[in-house]
Amino acid sequence: MHPDRGQIRVEARYSARQLTLTVTDTGTGIAPEHLPYIFDRFYQVDASQRRGYEGTGVGLALVRELVRLLDGEITANSQLEVGTTMTVVLPIRPATKSSLAVPSPANRLTTESSDQSTTGLISPGQFDPVERSGRMNAGLSDLEMGHQSSVLIVEDNDDLRTYIRSVLSPHYRILEAVDGLQGRDIAQQAMPDLIVTDLMMPRLDGLELCRALRSDNRTNHIPVVMLTAKAAIENRLEGLETGADDYLTKPFVPVELIVRLQNLLRRQENIRAYFQRQLALPIQERQAEAPEKPNPLTEQQQFFVKSLYATLEQYLDHPEFDVDALAAAGSMSSRNLNRKLNTLMGITANEFIRTYRLRRAADLLRTGLTPTETAYRVGFDNPSYFSRLFKETFTVTPSEYGKKNTSAPTDF
Repeated sequence: MHPDRGQIRVEARYSARQLTLTVTDTGTGIAPEHLPYIFDRFYQVDASQRRGYEGTGVGLALVRELVRLLDGEITANSQLEVGTTMTVVLPIRPATKSSLAVPSPANRLTTESSDQSTTGLISPGQFDPVERSGRMNAGLSDLEMGHQSSVLIVEDNDDLRTYIRSVLSPHYRILEAVDGLQGRDIAQQAMPDLIVTDLMMPRLDGLELCRALRSDNRTNHIPVVMLTAKAAIENRLEGLETGADDYLTKPFVPVELIVRLQNLLRRQENIRAYFQRQLALPIQERQAEAPEKPNPLTEQQQFFVKSLYATLEQYLDHPEFDVDALAAAGSMSSRNLNRKLNTLMGITANEFIRTYRLRRAADLLRTGLTPTETAYRVGFDNPSYFSRLFKETFTVTPSEYGKKNTSAPTDF
């Protein structure tokens, strides 16, 4: 039968001893090698990561567990290009006073706990993510809670995307994308602080999205959490090797997602704190601290920062070399460069340029250059303004700094 005119037939047969339910479709069928595994949790016949529909592989597993709880049995038969038949057989027991009794609260709790341990799932009634996360986060600062942070949710299933938004919206500004392609475009334009993405999506799957984000200077600093029903270690490693910062299997506990996002934000804070310490110290003190506090940046982030330093070094004595010029050299807009440096270091692009010039000035002063010569060499056309900024940074004048320090190379 043509797939556009297929049929689903449901039959029920009842006897004194059992109820038999049969569901038959005229779909594409299931291959024999897949049929023994369709009731396994997270197993999916279509394992492609860019398929045009959503699934987590828990539906049939949950049905089987529910049938077993009723002492029933479920079986499946299928033929390719013919269809599939599911049969559920449930025993019929005579009604008794005890079976009709309403469970006490204690019994209900025991039953719920037993069901949860059996299926590994958490029903909406068992968990209020907003209430629980509120109690969990009591006492955290606004920064740790992420009130000023934005999260991009990339998920093609409308219901799951809405649910994730309900979990995260009390703590973050939320952006949404329905697939990886739209997620990539939104990330490039909005540059969110965090990205939560599904693995299996149409047009651009989660792995391809990660590759696109990591290969783009505008977005390669954004932490990514990947959600997927694929729990095998090889799938987790594939996601992490592609550039995902964390990996969470479905179905997930909402509090765990919140905690993982908080940890990623704290890591970003640690990176910013690292740069703030380095930029606040005189050169020699910063070098002395470096062996004890290694650079926390990833290889991509280090490459990005070093490329900016190399560009600034090339135009060091050009006073007109500004934020727009630096952004253009990195194939970015000045807006995106500002947002990225603010996220990465906690400073603006203008502050980044000025700080680099002043650090290089410290090097030149240690070689014996005069303050005026140094000012022009590092791109300041006003020596008085240079001296004022230098003293604000190092707490001493350029002349005093040159007299007190011996020549030593600076590692940027």
